[in-house]
Amino acid sequence: QELGVPGGPVPPEWETTIAACLAKDVKERPQSVRELAQRLGLPLASQTASPFAGGTPATQPGGPPAVRRRGWPVALAAVLALALAGAGYYFGVVVPRREAAERVRREAAARQETERKAREAREQEEKQKLLARQKEEASKAEEARKAREQREATEARQTLENFRRRVRSGEISMAELKHIAQEQSPRGRLVRERLEELRNEQETAELKTRGQILQLIDQLEENAPREVFDETDKQVRAYLAGAPERQRAEVNRAWLRRQTAWKEYEAAHTPGSLSVTTLPAGASVTLLPRNERKPSPALFTDVPPGAVTLRVEREGFEPRDVMLTVKAGVETKAEVVRLVPFTGAAVVVSTPAGVRFTLELGGRQLEGVTPRRMPSLPQGRYRVTFQREGWDPVVRMLEVNRDKEAVLEADLRGATFDLRSTPPGGRVILNGREVGVTPLTLTDMKFGDYRLDVLRDGYENYAEKISATRDVTLNVTLTETPVTAALRRLSARRWFSTSGTRTELTFDLEGNITGLQQGLFSGSKPVAGRVESYDAHERRLTVVFTQGDTLTGRLPLQLLDDHNFRVTVVSQLGFTNEIGFTDRGGR
Repeated sequence: QELGVPGGPVPPEWETTIAACLAKDVKERPQSVRELAQRLGLPLASQTASPFAGGTPATQPGGPPAVRRRGWPVALAAVLALALAGAGYYFGVVVPRREAAERVRREAAARQETERKAREAREQEEKQKLLARQKEEASKAEEARKAREQREATEARQTLENFRRRVRSGEISMAELKHIAQEQSPRGRLVRERLEELRNEQETAELKTRGQILQLIDQLEENAPREVFDETDKQVRAYLAGAPERQRAEVNRAWLRRQTAWKEYEAAHTPGSLSVTTLPAGASVTLLPRNERKPSPALFTDVPPGAVTLRVEREGFEPRDVMLTVKAGVETKAEVVRLVPFTGAAVVVSTPAGVRFTLELGGRQLEGVTPRRMPSLPQGRYRVTFQREGWDPVVRMLEVNRDKEAVLEADLRGATFDLRSTPPGGRVILNGREVGVTPLTLTDMKFGDYRLDVLRDGYENYAEKISATRDVTLNVTLTETPVTAALRRLSARRWFSTSGTRTELTFDLEGNITGLQQGLFSGSKPVAGRVESYDAHERRLTVVFTQGDTLTGRLPLQLLDDHNFRVTVVSQLGFTNEIGFTDRGGR
């Protein structure tokens, strides 16, 4: 109608075929012209029917076949054109109309749904308001009821509390309480509860006291001291005297059992005593397990009955463990414990040999003379005393161990004195006895204090006290003794010999000269000629002076020639004068 093309409605198969031709999926489209013609319901080429509704006039039998071939394409083109026109109409008109109608329908449905929900919401709101009003009214009514009940309860509670206070304070007698307890009222219930509480409290207190007494009885050990038992007995008796009858039976039974057990234990465990003797005596006795130690003979008191162990020890002896059973309440005497000594060997030697010695251990002594070997000695630490004749005793210690040989070497030699003097030749005097001349070595000297004197002619005496605790080495320097004398005469004599000219001096000395003096004539001796040797001038002379004596001596001098010479003797012997002598020729 809109295109201005007259005709009837498009057949359904055409709409379907046209929609298939426009499908997106290739497989849904007609795959050939033949299939398209079949879907449109058109006759194929072999058919004589016309594609039009009214058909086509039959061709003349003698007509040319070319006319028939041109008719089919024209019809197909017309069909296609009609299909395209139908498709355009369908998609341009029908489809938009359908979509618009569907859109209108959906919008109407949406409006209806919105209205329905709004209506339901209003209805629900009305219901909620109604319920809220009902709940509020019920709540107010409940609150009013509770307030009323609370006031009533408060008043009743106050009244009851006042009554309870009077009950607990004892304002109401027990007889009145028992009478009120028969009432079927809050007061009666309160009194009944109070009476029940009092009964419970009394019973609880009784049970607590009974439990304490039972615990006290249970804590009493069988081996508890007598003081603890007596105190427990006192408390139990006091409880039984005032306890209700229903509480006494169990306490009586418990105390009887504990009392019997304690007394039986006491009878079986009364301490006894234990006496121990050893051979030899003086050993250390230890009571185990209480670890009490005493020297034998030993007495141990307050020993619990039963098995004990005695450890017996003494230096130099095998220790022994002795098992004993101590009886209750009596003294138990152990058999004599005999100790076996440890033994070892000992060798005692000394330098010098042949010295007497004594070994001492625990009051026992053994004597001998060095050297000596003792093959069997009890183990121990011995005191060995060496007694050298004429000497002080020397003490040494000797340790003898089991199955070993101990050696004691005692050096009993005396001290060595090494005495020297400058100059040598001094006479050595020890304790008033002259023993030699320096240098002097003395061996095997006794240790102790000595007086040492060293004497030499012409020198002062040297004296010193020496304490000889070890070897002594001493080197003393002697001091010359000055001599006072007067030179009275000095003469010279000279003679000739084949060995040369010889001159002899003679002199006389007088003065207060005492003691033993060795003098040296030396000093300033200037000579005109050369002196052949120094020894010709110096000569050591030993002279003995006595008071008032006059000493005459000679001093030979050997000169090389016959020249004049002068000899001066000055103060070599402490001379008080100086004399010059000149010789002008021999005689």
